[in-house]
Amino acid sequence: MIGTSVGMRALPKCVMMCALAACTAFVVSNVHGESSLARDIEQLTGAHTKLVWIHHGQQEELTVLDSQDGISRILHKGLSGYGQPWISADGESVVFADEGTAGVFVVRWDGTGLRRLTDGHLYCLWQDPRQGHTWVYLGRRDPPRCHIFRQRLDEPSDLQRVTSLEFWTSELALSGDGRYAGIRDGYYAVVLKTKDFGTSGPVRLSVDRSAAFCVAPDEWSIDRAEAFGVAPDNGCRLFYKKRPEYHAGWDVDQGLRVVDHWGAAPRVVTIKSLPGITDDFRLCYPRWSNDPRFLTLSAPFADKDLGPEVYLGRFTPAFAETKGWIRVTQNEDGDTGAYAWVDPGVGRYEGEAPFRVTLPD
Repeated sequence: MIGTSVGMRALPKCVMMCALAACTAFVVSNVHGESSLARDIEQLTGAHTKLVWIHHGQQEELTVLDSQDGISRILHKGLSGYGQPWISADGESVVFADEGTAGVFVVRWDGTGLRRLTDGHLYCLWQDPRQGHTWVYLGRRDPPRCHIFRQRLDEPSDLQRVTSLEFWTSELALSGDGRYAGIRDGYYAVVLKTKDFGTSGPVRLSVDRSAAFCVAPDEWSIDRAEAFGVAPDNGCRLFYKKRPEYHAGWDVDQGLRVVDHWGAAPRVVTIKSLPGITDDFRLCYPRWSNDPRFLTLSAPFADKDLGPEVYLGRFTPAFAETKGWIRVTQNEDGDTGAYAWVDPGVGRYEGEAPFRVTLPD
C-alpha cells in the first residue's frame, strides 16, 4: 500500500505531462474539517502553518492543510508514486517528485501552475540566505556515481552541477546557512562541510562502518540511520532515526538520536507517547520543518492493519525532549512524508523570536 510502483515509467514525456495536467483539476476533500485542528496547530507554532503529506488510499494523493481554515484537501493525484514533498520558503508552492518517471515538479498552493522542473531524484529545497533564491537539490544516477545538481525554483534555466559522489545517495539536506550537507549512503548517514563540494573529481568519504559513531577531520558518520534530518538553522545539528532491529518482532524504539554540534556524540530524545498511542509504536519518516523547533513524523508503523498517521510536535528549547504533539490525520489508509512550513515572519512562541539565519563571518 505504501510502496511505489512504476506504472508510468514507459509513458512518453508529452503523454505523461498531459496526464499530470489533468490532475490539477483536483477535488477538495474534507478529511477533517474541524476548525479545532487549525486552532491547535497555531497554538503550537504561534504562526500561520501549512502542511503537505502523501496519503496512501486506493491511489496516492498529495494532500495539504492550511491552518487558516483547518481543512485538508487533495493538491495533486494520479501519479504512480510521490517522493517526499517540500513547501517553498515563501509558503506559496509545493515541490514534489514523480518516482515512477524520475521527474521533479512544482505546483502553487492553490493547485494551479503545475510545471515540470527537471529530471532527477528530489532531495530538498534550500533558500540562499544571502541572495534569497530558493534552490531545488536533486540527484542523477551515473552508476556507481551520483551527480548532484541544484536548480533555481524561479529560474528553471539556471541548473548547476554541485558535486559528484562515488555512490548513490537517497537523501541530502543542507543546514540553513549552507555550510553543512547531510547525505545518506544506504543505512549510514554522513555530514560534510560544503566547502568540500565543487572539488575536482567525486567526493570520497572515509567512513568507518565498524563503528557506531566516528569522527574524521571533515566528516562524521552515524551507523544504521533509517532516516535523518539536518536542522534548518546555523551549524550542523541533526537528528536521525535508528534502523530497526528485528530481534523479537517489530522494533519499538521510540527515540530520535540528536547530535547537537560538530563532532558531538548522539543522545536519545525519547517520544514516549502520541495522541491516541501510548506504547508499542514505531515512529517513521521524521522530518524537520522550516523552523528547527518543529517536526513531523508518522506513527504507528508497527500495526499492519492500520496505516500510520501524521503528527506535528515541537522540541523544547534545549532539544532535550518533544512536547505538544498534535494528530493531524485520522484515517486507516496511511499518511507519510509530511513536511510543515511555519511562517517565519509572524508570531512568537513562549517568548522565542521567530527563527532567523545569521551568516557566518
